[in-house]
Amino acid sequence: MMSRALRGLVALGLILIGLLSASATVVAWQDPAAETSRKNQQTKVEAGTADLVRTFPIPSRNGGAVAYAMPLKNMTIDGKLDDWPADAERLPIKNLLNYPARYGLNGLDKVELSDNPNLSASFLAGYSKESGVIYLAIIVRDDKHIVDFESPFKTDSVEIFIDGKRSDIKIPAPEDPWEEHIDASQMPVLQYVGVAGNGAAYANKEGTNYTLKYGKIANTKTRMAYQTTGDLTVYEWAIQAFDQYPDSPTVLKPGKRIGLDIAVVDNDGGDSPSAWMCWGPLPNYFKGFNSSNLGDLILGEAP
Repeated sequence: MMSRALRGLVALGLILIGLLSASATVVAWQDPAAETSRKNQQTKVEAGTADLVRTFPIPSRNGGAVAYAMPLKNMTIDGKLDDWPADAERLPIKNLLNYPARYGLNGLDKVELSDNPNLSASFLAGYSKESGVIYLAIIVRDDKHIVDFESPFKTDSVEIFIDGKRSDIKIPAPEDPWEEHIDASQMPVLQYVGVAGNGAAYANKEGTNYTLKYGKIANTKTRMAYQTTGDLTVYEWAIQAFDQYPDSPTVLKPGKRIGLDIAVVDNDGGDSPSAWMCWGPLPNYFKGFNSSNLGDLILGEAP
């Protein structure tokens, strides 16, 4: 029989293994099975436009992803940080998705995700009650700046997922192609996309370098501008959140909680898949269809 001391060592080892597993920021995904109705606790998920199958427990509401946005005034959306408070909190974006069919690691599993030349990113957050917009400045360090306006999988970009109601709604995925079978008004989460270049982000029909997927950016107050200096790109946004797009904009006031996630997509050229890295919990379904898979943005009081 196992001695008491040996049993204690085994228990300690199991605890350490659990802690190490829980702290990982890189998650591997498996290819989806052919059938879609399996009952073995698998959950069909989507990242970008790729179906995935998750075979581990669904995370908590936000996995600890909570940000605070302070009221800001006299903001100019120009891709510069000179009108942001010097003491604004900068939050790291470093949850790395590994789905080989669409997104890869690009060597990021071997570096410190919060500070390396290959890819590191962070963001600032604020809001204006009067203007009805949320301000985001996303700072991306990337040694290879790649721009493509045809495929979301061949370009550097940022993706913003926002739910003004901070709801807990999950809808089924539509038939392919999604653009022909769903509208942003039917989605619990809006997906804004921006590319640091001159062209139509993700081949959107409006021809703008920032867009609202499955909707019309012209029906919102959302704006984006960028500045690239060396290996740093700043994507600065004024984002309009909605309780129901396009007719019910979210009223912004202190204490309001909003569902939010920010993803950075990094393509290094060639045939290698892009890296996809987010601030909030890694996707357990396409974030646009599952509002419980976001972090929380809390609107604060003026100091």
